[in-house]
Amino acid sequence: MQFTVDAHALLHALKSINIRYHMHAFVQIQAQDGRLTLRTCTEPPFRWSRLETPSVVASVSITESLTIPEEGQHAAQYQALVNAVKMFDGSIALRREEQAVIVERPGDLTQQTPVEGTSISPDTTVVTSLFSEGTVHPEVGATYTRKESQWGNCPTCGRSEHKEQVNLYRLAAVMTQQARVGRDQLFSMFKQVAWAVASEDDYGNGDQGRTGVYLSLKDEVLLLQARDGHCLAQRWAELPGAEDWEHAVIIPARPLERALQLFPKKSDILLEAVLLQHQHVKKDEEDILDAEPFMRAREIRLSSGDMRVSIGLLNGDIPDYRSFFARVRETQVVCATADLLNACKAVSTVAEARSTVMWLHVNEAGISIEAGHDDQSLQRALHQVQAVASMSENISFATGWGCLPDALKAITAPQVTIEMSGPEDPIVLRPTGGSDDYRCAVTAAKA
Repeated sequence: MQFTVDAHALLHALKSINIRYHMHAFVQIQAQDGRLTLRTCTEPPFRWSRLETPSVVASVSITESLTIPEEGQHAAQYQALVNAVKMFDGSIALRREEQAVIVERPGDLTQQTPVEGTSISPDTTVVTSLFSEGTVHPEVGATYTRKESQWGNCPTCGRSEHKEQVNLYRLAAVMTQQARVGRDQLFSMFKQVAWAVASEDDYGNGDQGRTGVYLSLKDEVLLLQARDGHCLAQRWAELPGAEDWEHAVIIPARPLERALQLFPKKSDILLEAVLLQHQHVKKDEEDILDAEPFMRAREIRLSSGDMRVSIGLLNGDIPDYRSFFARVRETQVVCATADLLNACKAVSTVAEARSTVMWLHVNEAGISIEAGHDDQSLQRALHQVQAVASMSENISFATGWGCLPDALKAITAPQVTIEMSGPEDPIVLRPTGGSDDYRCAVTAAKA
């Protein structure tokens, strides 16, 4: 492998695919067909194995000011390569020399920097699969086996026992769904719901769907949704002419955020979700004739120009909250968003310090935000927010100290409507006096 390219163009390309989030130490360099392609990926989740594919792969291509005397590919240490390229201006040459990449400036004076690398060949399938752009899917009709465990009752003694069975599956179909959306619009939508995404530490071994953002497209409306078990946020936008997606998908939140940051502002992004349909055909060598096919989400690909990112999707339940938000709540209070946010920030600081809940009291004047109202030994924090409009009866509602401030920060409208139906039911927040494209809910906390 040997090629010549502009140093600034190469450095810009390397920085544009800096995933950061669990990023692999190496970058793949491929010079072929008049194009230089750079790829980075995330580390495999558990161990170095060809069975574990990365959750994120980012790639970018360069064609300008590029000369390729010798085609080939190699993997070099990412940060070392960035540091080496920074040292040069103008045209530079890169060539492979054994297991290293030599970065040098053509000319009379010798100026070269070796960068440690590793070879990529058809035999090194582990390294090649890590940097492959998009998952290579088996052909439709291909079969595979899985050993799966389950608990059952012993037919003789009735005790519960652990059983292992070998299941045979067939790939029935590969489905793709596409939509085009502006990068800035999608990033803005994401930021408004990201506060309601669950922490990976809390759900690492549980409902991983809560660590992602739900994306659906129906009736030319793109919907993003996030929930962590205590809060729920929804943001939607019209996409005129977009085709419906038959299946909603769950995108890991942190990789999605980083992927959107990699794309240039004001660019258009093509979204392509890939789903695989499977058929259960045998269980321990016994044919299964009545099993319904099931769909598993595989990955979503984001592309714009020469920039491409693929993210492995999560699988889990995707609840439908339309009936929940459509419910009529008799208590409704409209307040200035900034006033309510400032009050919640002040009171939440006290609630956090005392490890207690934060109270909302709806009264004739508006809303009182309070912490420590039942603790007689300490002074309480109390802020009154005047209502702009009110249709309510007196209700008190307890919530976690961090939920309301986060929910209000996502509301850009000058006013917010708070809807309540009882002290134990979730409250709903909607923007008022601005665009009606966002809503969120916060559950009650035990006082």
